[in-house]
Amino acid sequence: MRLPRICAGLLLNLALVSSTAAEDTVAAAPAAAARPSTEPEAAPPAPVTAVGPGPAYQPEAPTPQSPPAPPEPQAQPQPRRFQRWTPEEIARVRAALARQRKEMMTEVPRTPGDARAHFTLGVEISGVARPDVGFDRFDLGRLSPRFGLFAAYDLVKIQEPLTLFVELGAGFEHDEANGLLGLGTSGELSSQTLHAGLGLRWDALSWLSPQVRAWGGASLFQLDVSGTNEAFDSGYATSVFGALGVGFLVHTPPRTFESQSGSLASLQLGLLVEAGYALRSDIDFRLRTQPDPRRIEVIDASLGSLSLSGGYIRFAAVVRF
Repeated sequence: MRLPRICAGLLLNLALVSSTAAEDTVAAAPAAAARPSTEPEAAPPAPVTAVGPGPAYQPEAPTPQSPPAPPEPQAQPQPRRFQRWTPEEIARVRAALARQRKEMMTEVPRTPGDARAHFTLGVEISGVARPDVGFDRFDLGRLSPRFGLFAAYDLVKIQEPLTLFVELGAGFEHDEANGLLGLGTSGELSSQTLHAGLGLRWDALSWLSPQVRAWGGASLFQLDVSGTNEAFDSGYATSVFGALGVGFLVHTPPRTFESQSGSLASLQLGLLVEAGYALRSDIDFRLRTQPDPRRIEVIDASLGSLSLSGGYIRFAAVVRF
């Protein structure tokens, strides 16, 4: 009775041990399947073509892939707002620009040129006084305008402010008279003048130069009469003169137009004003009829003389270089 119970207990224990071992085997199987294998994987089997009757092996069709999603739009950077410069920043920028400008100017060396002007060219207009009453018959009365050109050259510098110069020039005058020999007659009096002179200029300031000039020359006068029954030849007369004038020259300072290379250092622009008195010899005109072979020649007639001495005032625009 006791033996059967012992056998039954042994069998029951053996069954329990067997059941526990089986459960441990089943639980360990997934862990073994999940453990990576170090052995190389076998290549997939090649497709099998039909050798005999029966369907051939068909490879699996690739699964279609969905198109990639479009990239998400990136956020645009916000524009930077304008910031007002502070006075300190403006001052620094101005200082930098000033330094840069100074460096650029110092890169090119400045070559000073000769600032002394030796030549003078001028265009003048003068008002010449005619005190003789004979000029009352002319349209402009006793004041005759003269237009001219002149050129001067500095001969020698006596002292630092004093310069002796020589001048050559030419002028032209023209006057008209209505009723010179009666009603309906007219006359034209013109002259061409050449002159030369010596002058002394005092460069008192950089823009002001007073001067004195002694000059003289000769004038050729021509008288044409028209409106008469007789035809007259032109009358000619010559007058020599000497004059003395005092004036001043206002001009730009030296080096006003000087370039970086030193050229135009002596260029000056100015205005000359001069007043003086001229002593002239009188002129005498005689009317001579044109020759006519058909009748007796008429005796020449004298129109009288004209006195030309008088004062003058001179204005001139000059260029010195």
